[in-house]
Amino acid sequence: VLVVDWGIAKLLGQSTDDEEEPVRVLSADPARTKMGAIAGTPAYMAPEQARGQVNRIDARTDVYALGAILYEMLSGRCPYAGASQSEVLSRVLGGAPPSVRQSVVTTARITETIEFDLFEELEDEALGPVGSLEDGLLPLPDELVTACERAMERLPDRRFQTVDALRGAVRGWIDGVQKRARALAVVQSAIDTDATRDALHAQADALAKEAAQHLSGAPTWAPEDELASSWALEDRAAGLREEATLILARREQLLQAALTHEPDLPEAHEHLLQHYLAKHRAAEKSGQLEPAARAAIRMENHITALAPDHPARVEAEAYLQGDGALSLVTSPPGASVYLARFDTQDRRLVAGPERLLGTTPLTSVSIPQGRYVLRIVAEGRHEVIYPVEIDRQGHWDGVDPEGHVPSVWLPPLGHLEADECYVPAGPFRCGGDPAVPLKLPEGRPWVDGFSMRRAPVTNREVIAWLDDLAATGQVEALEFAIPRPRSAQGDVGNSCFAQRDDGTFHLVPDDYGVLPALDHPVVMVSWGQAGAYARWLSQRTGQPWRLPEELEWEKAARGVDGRIYPWGDGFSASWCCMDSSKEVKGIEAIDSRPIDRSVYGVMNTAGHVFDWTATPYDPQQSLPVDGRCRLTSPGGDDTQHYVFRGGSWHSIVMFSHGAMRAGFPGNSHWPMMGFRVARSMGEALDDG
Repeated sequence: VLVVDWGIAKLLGQSTDDEEEPVRVLSADPARTKMGAIAGTPAYMAPEQARGQVNRIDARTDVYALGAILYEMLSGRCPYAGASQSEVLSRVLGGAPPSVRQSVVTTARITETIEFDLFEELEDEALGPVGSLEDGLLPLPDELVTACERAMERLPDRRFQTVDALRGAVRGWIDGVQKRARALAVVQSAIDTDATRDALHAQADALAKEAAQHLSGAPTWAPEDELASSWALEDRAAGLREEATLILARREQLLQAALTHEPDLPEAHEHLLQHYLAKHRAAEKSGQLEPAARAAIRMENHITALAPDHPARVEAEAYLQGDGALSLVTSPPGASVYLARFDTQDRRLVAGPERLLGTTPLTSVSIPQGRYVLRIVAEGRHEVIYPVEIDRQGHWDGVDPEGHVPSVWLPPLGHLEADECYVPAGPFRCGGDPAVPLKLPEGRPWVDGFSMRRAPVTNREVIAWLDDLAATGQVEALEFAIPRPRSAQGDVGNSCFAQRDDGTFHLVPDDYGVLPALDHPVVMVSWGQAGAYARWLSQRTGQPWRLPEELEWEKAARGVDGRIYPWGDGFSASWCCMDSSKEVKGIEAIDSRPIDRSVYGVMNTAGHVFDWTATPYDPQQSLPVDGRCRLTSPGGDDTQHYVFRGGSWHSIVMFSHGAMRAGFPGNSHWPMMGFRVARSMGEALDDG
């Protein structure tokens, strides 16, 4: 707007003779300037001008008039209105005009130039509550409202003393708006990079999938020229992901640059907060503690820059607090549940003091993020160990893949032997260990309840098996059952199990003169021999003993929280029987390393002997499609490859990782190869 005609002027420094006796020269048009002792447009006159006090008219009178113009710009109407100039002058002399905020509401009512929908739109744009017509509140800029009110003060001494001062106040607001506009433009530039980055990731995923398909069809011995095209696809995918990473870094730089224009810009703080929240989630998921801590610190900086009720701040504060919830149903109900938190002590996860959580059923009990173990106690039932992992803002509710909430079954007393470890049904975190090359995909498969023997099968137990076969005249089965070394060419070596004249068996030194002990884990057993022992044990005890599935084995060894080793995430070779320990000269007794014990009590999974599982080996093994561990159908034979798990007395540290898996032909007889047995267990199975 360009003002081209001020209409009247006063030469400062001159006086008039009739200053105190104003002559009213008025017309029917209150907005039309009239000349006379009282000169000007009444609706914009300062009180001294409306009184005709010419000697008091100075630059501050112009300040008032400019304030009145600003009033109309903000409200859409003049400060004063009336049917005639005389009525307007009376109102000017009568007192201050209505608040500019209230005046604009009145204008909206009268002229209907502002629809009520506008208020809803303003709220949708996150400008904060703007009230209603009844409230008399509108989101006018506070700086301009203050400037307007000061410019229109009744007493000249309270106004801006110069037009330059008023102009400075208005210019300050304009500069701020321009800074905000520039800052918002930079924020939008940052947001605009998202589509490009998403497209790059999509292209990279497609190339990686194509490369994987090509490589899956190629044998491991394929020459370089046959693999070159697949490698090229992988390289292109890696290049695209690197480009996407650079764009993400540029996005962060742009958002930070927006704050140099407007340090308090909520939009920039909000997007940066979400940026670092995503970084924190990714770092925490991959176990990168330092990057997660750095992201949390940066989140705090942007949290405090937002209003306490800002949705992004509320979300981020709740995320950092990390509280989750636990729901638990048991069969029978009414069991006492004791909770203990795992904390790291000397690189091992150690359960802290217990506290009574309540009696089942438990529903959405608030628990801070972390790793815990529950001890469930009920009269007439075995005590049950039930580890849980409360994710950040997560809810552990034991829901199975079909969406049901099955009860945690508490075995009646007498259902478990002293050397059994009960693993209740539920999900667990498998795979996910970046340090091992051979592992299952990361996931949370469901495993039905089962029991596993506390330790691998020992020489003592195998002797009982051999003695029984000999006593019952099962010559062919006995010949097959005797553990003995076999070379890859099928050559059979001397067994440490020798038969006495009375038909019973005892241990003798091996070919190197080493005499195994009765409480050592048995070795040099094939997959078929391990299965034969489990079938014999089932017949003898009436319980469905079998080899464990590899998912069962991993859960029994690692618990549910994805820990690397049975005892936690740190490592010392002295904690398990393996070759990296200078103390280990060979195989040891099953109770020699008490630290090598899982949360369920299963021992010797990080060392001692490799364990056969019932699962056929597939190097590209995927998790069950329906998310549920299934038992392997019977009928396998020694010619197939089967998964073995765990570390051994003669293996590298990698095999001590609970996620590590490998496979060998079922007819392998290794001096490191042993086995353990498991049986399915649950209310339907054991209570009929």
